[in-house]
Amino acid sequence: MNWNNILNRNNIINIMENIYCDVIEKDNKEQIDIHQLLTIVDDNNSLNKDINCIDEQIALELDYSNNYTVKSLGKILDFYELSKKKMRKDEMIQLIVIFETDPNNYILVENRKQLWKNFKELKEHSFFSKYILFEL
Repeated sequence: MNWNNILNRNNIINIMENIYCDVIEKDNKEQIDIHQLLTIVDDNNSLNKDINCIDEQIALELDYSNNYTVKSLGKILDFYELSKKKMRKDEMIQLIVIFETDPNNYILVENRKQLWKNFKELKEHSFFSKYILFEL
């Protein structure tokens, strides 16, 4: 077939004559229990929340492990008023992650993050950087 034949309407009708289609409606007598469906969705939601929480903890651990020194982790623990005596870096990270992922500490954690951002901004500012001697 060439394009002239395909575009010719008579040929299209001839091509379509060889195609048959039967539509059979399936009788579905099975009733769906909406309460059971909602329970399944809720179970999946709680599972997803647990997975998201674990993902968040792992991401925080990696961030603190790769981007923070023991000294800077100690300052975070001091801010949260958590003891850091005789702790290794990985123990400090675990304690911070547990504290920061607890929903009861959300406001304090967000406050610390905002203050750390403000401090970093002041350290990078041409005027204020010469007056700030403290390091985070």
